[in-house]
Amino acid sequence: MAKQIFNAEQIAQKIRAKRKALGYTQQSLAKELGITEIYMNNVEQARHLPSNKLMKKIFDKLDIKVTVTVE
Repeated sequence: MAKQIFNAEQIAQKIRAKRKALGYTQQSLAKELGITEIYMNNVEQARHLPSNKLMKKIFDKLDIKVTVTVE
């Protein structure tokens, strides 16, 4: 069985914290990313894990760095 690569809850917490620290509302960030506020809310509530392309856009916009470890 494959091991989950991403932890949706950790990603959601990081996105929410960085968004707030940078002064974005869910609405303003969603607009800049070209997604709906509802989808942004679902990402922050860990209901949806964005596609890799969208995740990269979010991380770039919020200056979130990604570290990968291999076990």
